Amino acid sequence: MFDQIPARNRLCWNVTISRYVRCRRFEEALDMFRRMPGESNEKPDEATTVSTISACRALKNLEHGKEIHEYVRSELGFTTRTGNALLIMYVKLWSSE
Repeated sequence: MFDQIPARNRLCWNVTISRYVRCRRFEEALDMFRRMPGESNEKPDEATTVSTISACRALKNLEHGKEIHEYVRSELGFTTRTGNALLIMYVKLWSSE
């Protein structure tokens, strides 16, 4: 259904990524995050990254988490929400090792 939307704005991307996370389809959420910049004029924002960080945490995949962390650091900038999401992700991932 998402691929049939002709002009996808940031809201479309964010809702889709968020729904994937809520439905525990974490790989699809990460895939959407990666597709977003190349397939639209939209860049991931705070809401996009917080949802995607949740997917990384659920997958227990530190490398994906570091990828999102680098995006936040270099492109988006830290906010309280992104910083807290990253902190929680790292604590959960490191405590599970």
